[in-house]
Amino acid sequence: MKTVHIGSIIRQKVNESGISVKNFAKMLHCSESNAYSIFKRKSIDSELLVLISEILGYDFKSEYGEPCNTGQDCIVLIRTNKAKLNELREDKSIDFISFENYSK
Repeated sequence: MKTVHIGSIIRQKVNESGISVKNFAKMLHCSESNAYSIFKRKSIDSELLVLISEILGYDFKSEYGEPCNTGQDCIVLIRTNKAKLNELREDKSIDFISFENYSK
């Protein structure tokens, strides 16, 4: 997997969308300063990335290289806790090619 500064990409996609940072923050149910802090992040919680993807209508997993060749949907976990990782492992529709567990 290639190295990606996800916050920079999110900022770029917000700019391209024409959505103001103020409105982006409202859609995320956070403060404007929190939205700016997202733009500085090198990594991001997977659930937050899914929400941002829905808001911006952009598939951020494409930033991480080639799609999975397993015939199943590919999920890129940016950062998640052990409980969420275990829950995802139980989902038989997900094919884990590689994953890491990040502790908070």
